[in-house]
Amino acid sequence: MTPPPVPGGNPGTYEERLAQWFLEHTFFLDFVYRNQRGKGGKGELADAVVLHDDIVLMAQIKAQSSARPAHQWAQGAIDEALRQLQYTNRMLFGGVVRDLTSATLGTIRFDPSLHMRRYGLILVAQDAVTYDPGSLVPALSGLPFPVHVLSLADFAMLTERFDTAAD
Repeated sequence: MTPPPVPGGNPGTYEERLAQWFLEHTFFLDFVYRNQRGKGGKGELADAVVLHDDIVLMAQIKAQSSARPAHQWAQGAIDEALRQLQYTNRMLFGGVVRDLTSATLGTIRFDPSLHMRRYGLILVAQDAVTYDPGSLVPALSGLPFPVHVLSLADFAMLTERFDTAAD
């Protein structure tokens, strides 16, 4: 694993690094691809892509730094993350992005035929009361792959308890 991230930086940077660190805790550094480049090496493919066996986990992390009401912010953030996950899926499974770079394994060739199971993960870092993400963003249920929305705090607890990918 990389060292735990230090708070600070631009809004959302710490939360993104923290979520990536939690992914490394469960899936190990070898299989967590942080901030990969998108089409033509430009933009960002995803905050994190995890390859484990025949599974691809595509992750987007959003952190609230505005004074907007929590539900209003969450609706916009989840909607944006959903669009980003759709982009990640198109780039990977459409053969546009073929290479991913691991901190330990170097560049690997992504073969969509080896990763038939795909999941989206949206992590929201905010202080909010409980809400149903599906009622805020009904499009969550309209994708060809499941998308899970969790608070960063809940995700931290899950990765602490389920600390190996097999869990």
